[in-house]
Amino acid sequence: MEQIKHNPKLMEIIGESVLYFTKNYIEKRKTYLNQDKSGEESREKLLGSVQVYSHYDTDGLSAGSIIAKALDREEIGFQVTILKQLEEQYFDKIRENNREEKFLIFTDFGSGQLNLFNEYLPNGNFIILDHHEIIKTNDGITNVKGFHVNPYLAEVNGSKEVSGAGMAYLFALSLNPKNIDLSYLAIIGATGDIQNSGGFTGENKAILNDAVTNNLIELETVPIMSRSKSLSYSLAYTLPFTIKVFRNDLRNATDFIEKAGIKTTTDLGEYRTLADLSPLEKKKLTSSLVQLALQLGLFDPSEIEKIINENYLLRPYEDYPDIYDAKDFSKMLNACGRLNQSSLGLAVCIIKSKESIVRALELMKKYSESLKSGIEWVQSGNNIVQLDSIMYFYGNDVINENIIGVISSMVIFSENIGKNKPIIGYANSQEGYYKVSARCKKTMIDKGVNLSEAIRNVMRELMPNRKELGGGHSAAAGAKIPVNKMNLFLELLNKKINLQLGGDGKKRFGLDKFV
Repeated sequence: MEQIKHNPKLMEIIGESVLYFTKNYIEKRKTYLNQDKSGEESREKLLGSVQVYSHYDTDGLSAGSIIAKALDREEIGFQVTILKQLEEQYFDKIRENNREEKFLIFTDFGSGQLNLFNEYLPNGNFIILDHHEIIKTNDGITNVKGFHVNPYLAEVNGSKEVSGAGMAYLFALSLNPKNIDLSYLAIIGATGDIQNSGGFTGENKAILNDAVTNNLIELETVPIMSRSKSLSYSLAYTLPFTIKVFRNDLRNATDFIEKAGIKTTTDLGEYRTLADLSPLEKKKLTSSLVQLALQLGLFDPSEIEKIINENYLLRPYEDYPDIYDAKDFSKMLNACGRLNQSSLGLAVCIIKSKESIVRALELMKKYSESLKSGIEWVQSGNNIVQLDSIMYFYGNDVINENIIGVISSMVIFSENIGKNKPIIGYANSQEGYYKVSARCKKTMIDKGVNLSEAIRNVMRELMPNRKELGGGHSAAAGAKIPVNKMNLFLELLNKKINLQLGGDGKKRFGLDKFV
């Protein structure tokens, strides 16, 4: 793999944050230890002295794990707390942890809550390592008393080029070069945020280079199909919808594989998987599928990525085939976070014990079942409502707030929907509120859609005194909406998206053909 350097401007900001951490925590820690010869009193005061807060999805759990392992390497005590969102309701507790001898590190959120940091944490004993779009006022970006690190400050796209785990990794790497051995966790986080679609770019590519050159990740180019299911099943049920010749046809899939010169079973009669194939067999299968797709005219040669995928195999977990692929590992972490078992996800990343991995794999099966039933329910009946510039659905009692974002992502890429509009999913949350998750495709972003900006503008109009405006990325954003304002929120968001499209959303999306 070619040598790729990290973005110098971003690394400069990261380096400044490490200096801030050194001055405001590490040097203070040395002073405390020198105050008492035995050091016992100081150690008591410093127990768990760095408090890490992170998000509950794959990226957040990966980011929190990276900081935890980096602090452990420096023999610094820490505690990791995982939150669904960084909301005002948590800031009283956060303020209690922000005492003089404490230091706080926030990963995978914070850039959308800068106003709350200034209100609740005026002493500045914190660092924010986030990659989401930064909340802005009429005067521009809000300055905070602590240190705020965000890729957009270095003109790096946080939606595509680096994840929250990537930002945590760059901080850890700047803190101690030995932390290059945590690069694979950053790739897991970026995979969880679907930043590998079409291949990693920008800072993610440099992080991947760190992982590959240090033998932490093995690259594998294969068809986009399951690695752990039988070959015939994977071809018939998990290959992208563009090649329908195998759709749900195990016999046809088996014949195709065997004609390519690949055995579908072992000499003992056991089914083989994609992971079982030799490099030559993988090449044969890939070549045969590409040739078939081109013969059928499914896409032109420039669109090979529709069927070919670059897998990132995690060498630290090569003894566990179900999570050896970063995509599968990502799904497992998402299951832990969204099924309220975040500590289990952290344990898999930090400790890597067999017991924690087995438990997490069981949780992943339960998670998969929840997603399957959720997406089937959304696609049935008339659960999706179409407006001029958006479509939306309510999870009712079927889809809970922890998975509404994942379901929304699945819906937007489903071939059964067929509408090229942003999707808005909302589910019951705390009493009197809905959790809203919005998603859209890249084609919509290219036409001017920015969901984060649109949602924040709607929130300012809907609730001008609200401190939490929501947000996220251009393609994925969310907010908490009072139940009695949900219909108005959808109406206003529909108008905002229409304005982003130049005032004629139906025409620019080509939706006039559907309505």
